[in-house]
Amino acid sequence: MLSQQEEFKFDEDYQISHYNKNKKDEFVDTQNQYQRDKILKQTQDENNQLKYQIKVKEQKWNKEKAILCQKIELLEIQINESKMRQENLQKMNEAFMNTLNDLTSNPKNFSNQILKELQKLFDNRLQLDSQTDQKFQQYSLVIQEQQNENIKLNYFNFNKIQTIVINIIMRIKQSFKLQQMNNMSKCKRINNSTFQLKKQII
Repeated sequence: MLSQQEEFKFDEDYQISHYNKNKKDEFVDTQNQYQRDKILKQTQDENNQLKYQIKVKEQKWNKEKAILCQKIELLEIQINESKMRQENLQKMNEAFMNTLNDLTSNPKNFSNQILKELQKLFDNRLQLDSQTDQKFQQYSLVIQEQQNENIKLNYFNFNKIQTIVINIIMRIKQSFKLQQMNNMSKCKRINNSTFQLKKQII
């Protein structure tokens, strides 16, 4: 049997031990909570940093995409313009060839009226590049000079005029052919550039 004093001492020691244990547990819990809070904060910081990096990259990508889309749009416009120019050249070439066929099949109909029609074709020419346009100006002057010569002489030398017109139209045809080849080559280059830009966007 323990004496009263010994029991009191035992209770005191027990309380102290229990108190120290509680304090130790509280300290451990505090340390654990601190570590958890620290890890949570680090995770949140990393998450915010990743979100910021994603936002920056999205903005950069959207900017690059907008630039590429604009380039593609411009290239497609150039393609359409080149195709339209080629179609216009073909139409004009057909008009000249029809006139030439009419001259060769009906030489009696060859007159100033035909020259006027040729002149009209020149005057109503479609918008082409500057080099072709300059050639048309030169050919137009040749026809105009021939008209003036016919007016002065007041008669027609069919063979001579036919030769002049045929030479003019053959030169025009060669010019058309060269222009068409250039346009086709240009269209091909533009198409390739457009394809590469679209691949970059994808």
